[in-house]
Amino acid sequence: MSEVHRHILIMSSWFPNRLDPHVGNFIQRYAALLARNYEVSVVHTIGDRSCKRIEVDEQMTDDVRTVIAYHPVHKTNRLWHWWSQRQALRAAMKRVEDVDLLFAHVLLPRGLQFIKAKHYYNCPLLVLEHASYYRPEMRRKISQVQRTIMKRTSLYIKKLFAVSDVLRKDMKPLFPTTQVDLLPNFVQLDLFPLNPTVKNERRNFVCISTLDPLTKNPEMLFKGFQLAIKRELEQKGHSDLNLTIISDQNTEKWQIWVRDQNLEAHIHFEGPYDWKEIGKRLQDFDALILTSDYETFNIGLAEAWLTGMPVIATSVGIAHELPEFLGRQVSKNDPNELGKIIEQFASGNYNFEPEKIRQHALQYGDEHVLQQLITLFEHYFDYHD
Repeated sequence: MSEVHRHILIMSSWFPNRLDPHVGNFIQRYAALLARNYEVSVVHTIGDRSCKRIEVDEQMTDDVRTVIAYHPVHKTNRLWHWWSQRQALRAAMKRVEDVDLLFAHVLLPRGLQFIKAKHYYNCPLLVLEHASYYRPEMRRKISQVQRTIMKRTSLYIKKLFAVSDVLRKDMKPLFPTTQVDLLPNFVQLDLFPLNPTVKNERRNFVCISTLDPLTKNPEMLFKGFQLAIKRELEQKGHSDLNLTIISDQNTEKWQIWVRDQNLEAHIHFEGPYDWKEIGKRLQDFDALILTSDYETFNIGLAEAWLTGMPVIATSVGIAHELPEFLGRQVSKNDPNELGKIIEQFASGNYNFEPEKIRQHALQYGDEHVLQQLITLFEHYFDYHD
């Protein structure tokens, strides 16, 4: 514990709420992690069409006090909508007192709220960025209003972080004079133990994904797996390859595709699961597949590695440069190559050392990241005092 009692405020552009209980759940995990050493509160606002007035929901979970203010939505009157959002923020902040440091996440669209909270509590503002809108094809689409939010917020940030080196490099054009340091996402180690069962032939695959077509490239995933099954059927007359999709979003479109392609015996859909359930379920698989076009981090990779599981991944997030002891890299938008690598995994052509894989992933362990945060926060407490 810190020698002096300290109060950390968490704010984010994404946070679980009654409209979407899964969005930004990793921010919720950060709050619970910090509650091991500090008093932690969360303040969040969100528009809700069902609201006629501001509604403040306050809860205490995992030693974290969460205050979410829901406000009416007005699509055509932006000034009215802005005013409603501002009143919601004020209502939420009034519930929280004596903040020593503001640890904010995801600048857009709520960066200006971070500034208001910093002034309201007169405390240092640190920001950890997770979002994918810095990638080149999206960066060109960032509006002038969004650029203004970023630029103005950056003036009040004591320290800006990115969750991976990939993201840090993509942020540089928008923050050319700001030092951006690395601070990774984390995994709770006790939920993801080393899998004691080691198989040379890896035939049971898993993908943890929202299947968002804008970044996750689900088409490559399903077509690549289909090709691997097709080749096995041609060569052996049968195939026992299996792929399980764990998702917290609607997968109906791809369930229909699987049914239409007669792949229901090979491809299955599960979820949503909480973190404990994912950790337990990963023990049943041999390898993880990630076909995303872009990832800033991808927690699923770290979770799989902690169990000793190798991965097949595109060059994204923390698999941007993938050493062969962690798995195999696959080209983006190449289902044929993916199918061949799946076949090689299934045939036992690659040997992996689970203990070595887990050792690499320990850098993303909860206590390791917590100690980084404690060292960081103590510096800014001293600076602020």
